[in-house]
Amino acid sequence: METEYFIILDKEKKGPFTVKEIKLLNLKKETPVWYSELTDWTTLGELRKINPLFASTPPPYENKTTGNYPAINKKNIGVIIGLILIAIIILYNLNNGKTHSSNELTTADSIQIRKAEIEKERIQRLTIKNKNYRNNWSEYLIAERSEFQYNDFGGISNLSIFLINKTDYKLAQLQVAVDYIKAAGGIYKTEFITFENVKPKSKMVLNAPNSDRGTKIEYRICNIYAPSFHFCYDESNPVGNGSLNDPWFCKN
Repeated sequence: METEYFIILDKEKKGPFTVKEIKLLNLKKETPVWYSELTDWTTLGELRKINPLFASTPPPYENKTTGNYPAINKKNIGVIIGLILIAIIILYNLNNGKTHSSNELTTADSIQIRKAEIEKERIQRLTIKNKNYRNNWSEYLIAERSEFQYNDFGGISNLSIFLINKTDYKLAQLQVAVDYIKAAGGIYKTEFITFENVKPKSKMVLNAPNSDRGTKIEYRICNIYAPSFHFCYDESNPVGNGSLNDPWFCKN
């Protein structure tokens, strides 16, 4: 069985080849070569020294002055040189066209890669910002009350609740629980004030119901639903529905 040879061409392993096929490839002497009798890769130049099959031999000599071969004169030399020049020009144009196309492809690929990197960075920044909103929501979603009227025998009126949204997102819904406290202590009743579709960086005011009893009030945010930044808060579930690091994250 004829020995099979492998070569490294354009940084890739090619083969197997026969001796005749390798000679036809017109390879450089620095080309890496390997076959089963070698323990490691060598070069084509070194292989010619150790393997007689690859030894360089001169081409057969032909007497140009005899036989049917035409004699070479100045006219023939001019034609040959002209053909060589034409071949060089054609090869140059072909290679230049390939290089131009390769450069265009490389530029297009680079643009796409950079776009993907920019989008990845944008998503990372957005993820960090939204997580900060969720885990520190009390700094960005603030409820306040107005002054109100009451009398000594109990009764509260003209009470308004203000909601301040400092985030960059619209809130789908937010509830504020208002406790009406009796003069002797204890909660007389609780009313829920529901804010809906609160715009980002805005303030919304809603009136609270009047009460025929109570001399003061206490209030708190008890529920938040903001799918725009995956935020769900419910005071009845203090541990949240997300992970330990992001407890108020919810999938919408």
